[in-house]
Amino acid sequence: MNETQPLSPSDERLFAGLSYLLGLVVALIIWGVQKDRSRFVRFHALQAIGLDVLFILASMVISGCLLASTFTLLSLMVAGIITAGAYANPESPTFLLALILPMGLPVFIVTPVFLLVGTTLFVRIYAAVKVFQGHDFHFPAIGRQLDHWLVTA
Repeated sequence: MNETQPLSPSDERLFAGLSYLLGLVVALIIWGVQKDRSRFVRFHALQAIGLDVLFILASMVISGCLLASTFTLLSLMVAGIITAGAYANPESPTFLLALILPMGLPVFIVTPVFLLVGTTLFVRIYAAVKVFQGHDFHFPAIGRQLDHWLVTA
């Protein structure tokens, strides 16, 4: 098949939808291979790449915040135990707090990660379904900027 030949509408929808569903590497490949054959595919592959970069940055920020807050919480727990002499008095509130807080730590760490992963999956599936249906779906901030950039480029 000639590489300059335009894609059929069903192929456009397929490649655009796969860009959302299969992630950053596939979106980069689709953009690289199909960008000259369809503006629709080019736009949606780039939008999927932008979305993935945004989620990667968000996961890095969340991970950094979780690491810092976990370290701070553990440090405060150890400091509380040492200063209150909690090992000498197991009935003290500091000792009980030092036992309870580590049990809640996994929930504290997993909840933001779970929310980010769930949001990512929902957004990917929603965007893919819209594109498979033939809608020219735009994310509020990324889509407008990208559309403007593609028109001026």
